[in-house]
Amino acid sequence: MGTAEDHGNLYTGGTSDDRYPLYLDDGSRYSSDGDGDVTAGMHKMIDNIIIDADTGVVYYGMFFSSHLDTDVFYMKFDSAKMTFESNTKPVKITLNFYDTADPTKTIQTRTVDTGFDADTPLFDAAMSGLKALNVQLKGYTLDSKTSTTSTTDTADQTATVNYYYTKDSDTNTSSDHPSTRTSNEASNTNSNTSSSTSSATPAAATSSSASLTTSGAADQADATKVSAVKVSAVYATKKIALYNKPTFTKSTRTHWYTKQTRPNRPQFVVTGYARSNAGRLRYRVRSLDGRTGYITANANFVRNTYYHANPKTIRVIGNHGLNAYHKVNLSGKVRHYKRDTTLKIKRIEKHNLTTRLVLTNGTYITGNKTLVIKK
Repeated sequence: MGTAEDHGNLYTGGTSDDRYPLYLDDGSRYSSDGDGDVTAGMHKMIDNIIIDADTGVVYYGMFFSSHLDTDVFYMKFDSAKMTFESNTKPVKITLNFYDTADPTKTIQTRTVDTGFDADTPLFDAAMSGLKALNVQLKGYTLDSKTSTTSTTDTADQTATVNYYYTKDSDTNTSSDHPSTRTSNEASNTNSNTSSSTSSATPAAATSSSASLTTSGAADQADATKVSAVKVSAVYATKKIALYNKPTFTKSTRTHWYTKQTRPNRPQFVVTGYARSNAGRLRYRVRSLDGRTGYITANANFVRNTYYHANPKTIRVIGNHGLNAYHKVNLSGKVRHYKRDTTLKIKRIEKHNLTTRLVLTNGTYITGNKTLVIKK
């Protein structure tokens, strides 16, 4: 998908009684100490958009910071109650699946109600991403010799993506395509699935191994998902600057971050990637203090915020210690550990952008390196 400074704001409407559920990237409902929903009238800056080609559902992702952790949560787009930025004519993308042997035969048709207009950068990015997908269909295989085509009608705010498939010789051999299943069952084959999958969650869009990003930085394309960004979290180990352009100059520099001790190091969510005029890789980021821009991707200056391998034993270094929790989303506080406490780690678990360290008693603490250090 195409790059953008920020995708924009998602506005939720409805009555004061309307609430919208938040989902995690594993498809589960988010629930902290409360119910994890958000109310009508909210607006949030969107950093990630996922289009699930299996169901036609669009998920808008937003970042929250708590416990010095940064997570991404998703809201399912509801065209009746939500508006993305000032987009007044959201485009509908029709996905047509044809039999190459008989191009007049439509195997399936799916509709994606995107929420954004056809003249936005997101539209071009979404079309490019959708055209690159290999959606698994029961009894059929994508025809590698016939190119996927697309059309756009800007006047009607409609678009189509046309895929071409060949019928398998034995239709019984392809009954279990995992990437065509929702979190509960195989995707329905009736048309306009976007209106009949209200219970689907991002799990349907995250069942495979990778995604497309806003800058083409992902390693490979997922079979059924177009994702706006491959997000991660980093912190600065040395003095660095934030810039408003990927080519770093004095005039594009907006803020200095001085070198800090480990518990105070500045943290960033990577929301995209870019190259300078000289070809150097940059991270497009949002800092925990709300600033946006570009920083270096040089490993001598920035590192992963979270442990990705089990440190076995850690020491608490957070200025105010840290808490242990019953749940992986750091809810259900069990106890507090003071600074300099040594803890044994049983295993490590991934949670959205973050990792959690599981103590020997089964409780969870953060894997954030500003709060813990390997002994």
